[in-house]
Amino acid sequence: MDRATAAEWILARVVEQNRASEIIGDLLETRPEQGSVRFWFSVLGLLISFTWRPVIGLALAYLAALFFLLFPLSHPLMELNQQRHLVQFGSPEYFTKVHWIFFIDRLGNMTILFWIVAAFALVRFGIRDVSTQMSMGLASLGTAFCLYLWIPAARPALLVVSVLLTAIALIDERRRQSLGIVLGSVAIAWMVGHLCPFWRSYSVASTLIVAILAPIVEVVVFTYLHGMISSPREESSPEAL
Repeated sequence: MDRATAAEWILARVVEQNRASEIIGDLLETRPEQGSVRFWFSVLGLLISFTWRPVIGLALAYLAALFFLLFPLSHPLMELNQQRHLVQFGSPEYFTKVHWIFFIDRLGNMTILFWIVAAFALVRFGIRDVSTQMSMGLASLGTAFCLYLWIPAARPALLVVSVLLTAIALIDERRRQSLGIVLGSVAIAWMVGHLCPFWRSYSVASTLIVAILAPIVEVVVFTYLHGMISSPREESSPEAL
């Protein structure tokens, strides 16, 4: 395998095959005299230029998940636990607090997955992207639910906001598609986290494996689905024609 074929194969892992062939062909035509070392440095620079956004986006996704886990999610759980210890054990109010703790914990896990998508999409596709806006809206709504849903006075406002966001998401075809890919990627990541064989051992090592694996699967699925809804639009655009 010559260097051109090898470089083309490497670039084809991050861009389309046709584009990888064009890039390597242009590189060889514009710099036919450069040696192997300079050629591979050029290929490395191209590889970095195509992958820095996903890499930084994934790193930011991990940081967003960690921040939400340590701060917004911990506050309502700590508050509910304190209230649970102040009421009589076995009373209806006690079990009400226990049920809210269970619900907020599960909702918080789902919200973390939304923040992972939102942070990744913000870096990878930008704030103007509809999928980015949709994922950030869902993550923010999930955070608000975790913080205030257990407070009766806040429920009407949360209901109104939920109805408005749902109407905005469903009124446009592109928003509906974006909503679908965000929910789909989150659902697959949730299944990875809860159905993965490592999860059943309940050890620190297995928890770390799932915590690392689920976001990677989530952003890969999200990127793939995002490309599926973006490609037809690019092909039908005036520039493509």
